[in-house]
Amino acid sequence: MEIIFVVVGCAVVAALSGGLGYVVCRRQGRVAQSGHLNTQTQLRKFTTVVEQSPSTVMITDLDGRIEYVNPKFTALTGYTPEEVYGKTPRILSSGQTPQHVYKTMWETITVGKEWRGEFLNKKKNGDLYWEYVSIAGVADVDGSLTHYVAVKEDITDRKTFEVALQENEANMDAMLSAIPDLVFRFNRDGVCLDIRGNVRNDLLVGAETVEDAVGKSLFDMLPQAEAETLLQAIQRAL
Repeated sequence: MEIIFVVVGCAVVAALSGGLGYVVCRRQGRVAQSGHLNTQTQLRKFTTVVEQSPSTVMITDLDGRIEYVNPKFTALTGYTPEEVYGKTPRILSSGQTPQHVYKTMWETITVGKEWRGEFLNKKKNGDLYWEYVSIAGVADVDGSLTHYVAVKEDITDRKTFEVALQENEANMDAMLSAIPDLVFRFNRDGVCLDIRGNVRNDLLVGAETVEDAVGKSLFDMLPQAEAETLLQAIQRAL
């Protein structure tokens, strides 16, 4: 009995299915035909998944030249497949991603490992956007790398929120530092998280220094009745 490996010649399928292959027996044509039909069915399934994916999918050769991008890539970047095929992902570079990020990426994927990280890239119209990227190699039946597949998620909104949050925290810190009184921050259990404002050790209750006060509960600092009253107020507020 002769065994034939039918290898699907599509990097997308190989990447998403972990090296898809089918074993069929030439002795029975019906089995071979069935295997072929199954192959085509699986190919259509995986192609549909990639084409309709909400994430950007990009496939390059080992030199980084783009061979495939899905519709989400065009919707996000403004570049059509024809504009990027044969070019490298540097077409998206904003110049603001540190070079050591790219260096680490290549060192990781060229040895067959998966790399994950973030890029600040540029769309066709010049707008900047953030991507969270996962890149892995696609190997042939001998285990040799043939392509790289990148699955990328647009995280621009998340990064914008993080920057706004950091700015808000910086403004809050500045405001609290200017307050002439002590400002204690407690969690739901009444444990002191930090102290701001005009920190004077002689004003601290139940602690000798600020560092000593952080991590203590209201019941370490105040009489039982007062601690319970304040804890109830904190829990109502939260």
